[in-house]
Parts: sequence; C-alpha cells; structure tokens
Amino acid sequence: MTRFIVEEGGKRRAFKASEGVITIGSGEKAMLKLASPGVAEVHAELEMMDGVGRLRLKPGVVPPQVGGKPAESEQLLAPGTALKIGDASIRLESEDGAAPSAPQAPATPPAK
Repeated sequence: MTRFIVEEGGKRRAFKASEGVITIGSGEKAMLKLASPGVAEVHAELEMMDGVGRLRLKPGVVPPQVGGKPAESEQLLAPGTALKIGDASIRLESEDGAAPSAPQAPATPPAK
C-alpha cells in the first residue's frame, strides 16, 4: 500500500492511500483538501493502482509541479515522487517509507 505525506502551512500529515480515485483540491468535492492559495476546488485527480498514482489535471488549473517540473498532461507517479500544488507538497511513499526513486548509497566495506 502507498501513503501520502502532505506538507502545507508548516504542518505535516500522513495517510494511507487506498486503490481508486482521489480528488485533490480546496473545495467540498475534494477528498484530499488543501488550503494553500492557488488550489482550485478540484485541482486534480490521482488514481491509485498497485502502488502507482496516475495524475490527471482538471482543465483551466495551474499545473502542479511533479519532480520540480510543471505537469503538462496525465502522468504516472511512482513512490518517492514529489507533487506540489499551490504551496502544498505531496509525496507518495511505499507503506514502509521507502522511496525507490532515491538511490541508496553503497555500504562502506569494513576496514582491514
């Protein structure tokens, strides 16, 4: 299972993301509510399937940043991916907190 880490307004919250479509925005119809300026009532949808999210933008919204670049169309988001909508930052993580997109440094061999 995947979880979201949301950082917004100096606060951090985390929750599990079940399979299916999650709406992200500032309005009543948003399942994941954000209070940051520049977030539309329903800004985007994130369809979760097998630990991967498929980001779909709503027409007329300011594109979210995915990995530091504006999302131009539908995009897949693997665990470890950072998403920014308005001033809110959302990161997908595997349930154990690992982020596969971040390479691990090799272990230092013991001194002889």
